[in-house]
Amino acid sequence: MGVADPTLHSDMTVILPSAPYGPGGDVAQVASLPVEVAQAFGVYTGGDAVTYDQAMSIPACRAGVLTIAGKMSSTPLVCVRTRAGRSPERVDRPFLVQPDPAATRSATIGDTVQTLLFYGVAYWQVLQRDSTGFPSAARFLHPSRVFVDTVQSTVRIDGVEVDWRQIIAFRGPDRGLLHHGSRALKTALLLEEAVRQYARMDVPLGLITDDVGNMLVDEVQEFLNSWEAARRSRTTGYLPAGLKYTNPNFNAEQIELGDARGFQAAEIARLLNLPASVVNAPTSDSLTYSTTVENFRTLVDVTFAPWRSAIQDRLSMGDCTPLGTQVFFDFSELLRGDLRNVIETGAAAVAAGLMTTDEVRTEWLHLGPLPTQEEAPDGGNPQDD
Repeated sequence: MGVADPTLHSDMTVILPSAPYGPGGDVAQVASLPVEVAQAFGVYTGGDAVTYDQAMSIPACRAGVLTIAGKMSSTPLVCVRTRAGRSPERVDRPFLVQPDPAATRSATIGDTVQTLLFYGVAYWQVLQRDSTGFPSAARFLHPSRVFVDTVQSTVRIDGVEVDWRQIIAFRGPDRGLLHHGSRALKTALLLEEAVRQYARMDVPLGLITDDVGNMLVDEVQEFLNSWEAARRSRTTGYLPAGLKYTNPNFNAEQIELGDARGFQAAEIARLLNLPASVVNAPTSDSLTYSTTVENFRTLVDVTFAPWRSAIQDRLSMGDCTPLGTQVFFDFSELLRGDLRNVIETGAAAVAAGLMTTDEVRTEWLHLGPLPTQEEAPDGGNPQDD
């Protein structure tokens, strides 16, 4: 009854109800189950349940998720070693440059961040270890493929039991967007459907009343069908005596569909801890000046924080990284701003003796070191044109 990987806690079984709603689940089969049968297995097919694909079809949700996952997946992971009496130094680890030999790092990290956002948990399967026993290759797994049995201390992938030490589990701060944000996402979907219904309404809304009351139910249905068919080819209609047409006289603006959608987009931004402007949602906040660097600083310190910690802290644990070393997302390039700001900051760093000119050129500007006098054209001063 040994204890498995310390990240595989008992409450991780919360991923099981979410599995059918992910890209790897069979939603159609689950939805066809009787409600009482589905609920007996912890699967809820009605109410506010939202699938991954449905959530990503909402423009605000897609924009917010891709902002977070896109920025984080394009940020390098670095390993830093600290020793007593010495300055911290970076350690080259190919595993952090490309965890999966069959996928780019951005794809692996992007999938991991998205899965943490939606499900609150993500997994990597260790494919290979180096001579010291640390992972040298790993592959992202969707949570719907993983089952954790904390009673038996076993892990199954696609139903096949594997050694729990071959699984790297990342845990987010909660159970994910599909669980905690389902009502907001469902409301956004309903609003999108209302707009679609209104957009494809080729016959004006109206109410026809029979003041005489001589029409039978079948006659009413036949008359309405012919009325709607006629309005598709001619906007002007004729009513026999005894029938009265009433136009409710409303439009999308009057029923505030646009305002409701804008509000719901802002709600989704709040769920993702993003400024409403990131998902192009309207905001009532007064306009204040802020620089691009300040905006990125807010994203890194506030929005990215839980997902950044979930990944870098897990990869810094002793089964992934040697003791005395830690893994970090290096957001320095993102926070340096535009080229002018980079040059000014670099000049200040060189003047203060913190960096050399070549370090600024190589690490910040990606230009390479200045050529020596011998390498310069005509043997002149390398700084002369």
